[in-house]
Amino acid sequence: MWANVASKVTKACGSAAAVYSAGLFSDTCQTYINAALPLYTTFTVYMGFPHGEHSGNDQCLMRYFFATAYPSSGDPTTYFVSKAATEQPGSILCDSPAGTGVNDPNRGIPAIHPQPRYFDAAPNRGSCEKWICVNDKYPPFPN
Repeated sequence: MWANVASKVTKACGSAAAVYSAGLFSDTCQTYINAALPLYTTFTVYMGFPHGEHSGNDQCLMRYFFATAYPSSGDPTTYFVSKAATEQPGSILCDSPAGTGVNDPNRGIPAIHPQPRYFDAAPNRGSCEKWICVNDKYPPFPN
């Protein structure tokens, strides 16, 4: 489906990137996307961003897992679209803000996985096991 949409948008606008930023393209391109694109498909893109809600340890249950697109770290006009449900909900409380799995800085083959999706968690985030007190016997911020 995406190949078909990208092909038609590229013919009309010169670039498939127009799907994400039609306002940067000609009035003709904007009109095409606003009127014709829904005829080819209806889809919702949820964007994940570096060091945002989807970042860090990809097994952490506090991390969001449903983004379907993310920006290129090397080109602000390029976005990567991932298949829905390629990330599973986490099942642990992480002990570090370091990116793992889809967020691992050393992940995969560059042609297939060109970069980590969302990178490490933001400063002062991640290490979720240290942020949650599951027993009210202890004070929330021990001395």
